Amino acid sequence: MPFKHEKFVAKVREENSHHFREGERVEDAVPGQTQILHKEMEGGLVDLAFLRVKKKKLGFRLIILTDRNLYLAATGWFAPWKIKEVKVSYPRNEAGAHLRAVGRTAVVVDGERVAFEEPQEKHVRALVKAAGGAEWTTADEVREVRANFHPAQVLFGIVLGVLILLFVTRSEVGFAVATVAVGLILIGVHLFRRALDRRKSARNKDR
Repeated sequence: MPFKHEKFVAKVREENSHHFREGERVEDAVPGQTQILHKEMEGGLVDLAFLRVKKKKLGFRLIILTDRNLYLAATGWFAPWKIKEVKVSYPRNEAGAHLRAVGRTAVVVDGERVAFEEPQEKHVRALVKAAGGAEWTTADEVREVRANFHPAQVLFGIVLGVLILLFVTRSEVGFAVATVAVGLILIGVHLFRRALDRRKSARNKDR
């Protein structure tokens, strides 16, 4: 976002007056994307970003809250404050039913997920709260951590670390220790996966 938040909101007011009703006052506005680039791109490869935009895999969105309505609008790459198309709009008193947080920096509006960069977190949460939408809670955060925690990936990282240690030490003792450690970890992964499979099977039988 090229401006401070207050200036960005003012820019939204100035550039989009024809999209609002006469006398309608813009209270807040936050720009986002249907996907976040930095989570999927290495080294800031801008050419890949342009390719994704061309293929319509990346959409730029603007969530606007006025004293009368909630808007979800499509914008462009270089002017995230300028509305190209209003995707959906809801009366202010119904906005909360169509807006909910799905993370610290993401919301769902009318079934479409819009993600934001981390510096926008406080603005996103403030907009959701003002609109009466479902807020992100500590319990939600715990559930997200649990959902994204994959023990197999953690164990793989440990195995990789042991192998790196083995390569660095290059000694017979280090080789023996690393071999035993890798064997134990792989056995642990196997037993853990079997336990998960048994637990899943038991749950399916109970249904």
